[in-house]
Amino acid sequence: MPFKGKSLPLFFFADCRNIPAQSTIKHCAVMEFQMIEQSAFEEMKTLAATLRERAERFRELFSPPQPRRWLTAEEVCKALRITKRALQYYRSEGIIPSTSLGNKILYKESDIARILQNNLIAPSK
Repeated sequence: MPFKGKSLPLFFFADCRNIPAQSTIKHCAVMEFQMIEQSAFEEMKTLAATLRERAERFRELFSPPQPRRWLTAEEVCKALRITKRALQYYRSEGIIPSTSLGNKILYKESDIARILQNNLIAPSK
């Protein structure tokens, strides 16, 4: 809380010149109000949402690629709370993609995250 441990003023002054000399207010800021129509406000909200979406797409397009992290079968089983046999079944069915390096099977962390996100069950209302 911004006022934790401080007493809150009971009223605010719109203009610092009207503060009584005996007041305990040490800082005063002038704030201007601008009234707009509801339709203009809704249009501003829509424009702000569009700008936010475009900025996010821009960030995704131009941010440096994230380094790939590879997980072992043990790490995937622990993260998903499944058995090694279940992981083997998901791999053989093509549900979870994997890469074989010698006798070691590795999984991309981004693939596991994408699978989890795509199969996310939204809470019911």
